Amino acid sequence: MVSGAPSGHWGRKLQWLHSSVPRGDLTSASAALHLHEALGPPIMLRLGQLQDLTQNVCVDTELLARRQRWVSHGLFFELLRQYKAVPHAPGLRERAAQVVRSLRELSPQQQQQQEKTLSNTPAGIRTALAIAADIEAWLLDLPTEPVVSDSVVVMGPSLPSALAAPTAD
Repeated sequence: MVSGAPSGHWGRKLQWLHSSVPRGDLTSASAALHLHEALGPPIMLRLGQLQDLTQNVCVDTELLARRQRWVSHGLFFELLRQYKAVPHAPGLRERAAQVVRSLRELSPQQQQQQEKTLSNTPAGIRTALAIAADIEAWLLDLPTEPVVSDSVVVMGPSLPSALAAPTAD
């Protein structure tokens, strides 16, 4: 899609983009762009980057002192939460919960080091904990599992078993 974008003024680029984006409900099964599926890979990529960042903290403790490396991830998940983005990606909820645990584990590691130095919580830790809170809030807004009905996938909480299938008495 980007390869066909015109060069030059932003007005021309926005006009091209406006004409290129499909119209209508992008969440419907007949949409040209399947929005729920398109959201999954970038979110999984961000979660992977955050997991790598938390693992690199053991090697580069400077990551805990500064918040610059954490800010873009924080904005990403804050916007996901604010816009109530509902992706469809297998294993996303579990991966996000794993990343939240990793982010939360940074705080006890830092507290052990602070007992020796008696300094305040570093900006990187505060930012990582804020990201964990944003991911948790976003996960609370996500439906539990998609409900499949014939050929249509409906995102939302699963129906209680009493309502899902009528029973023969």
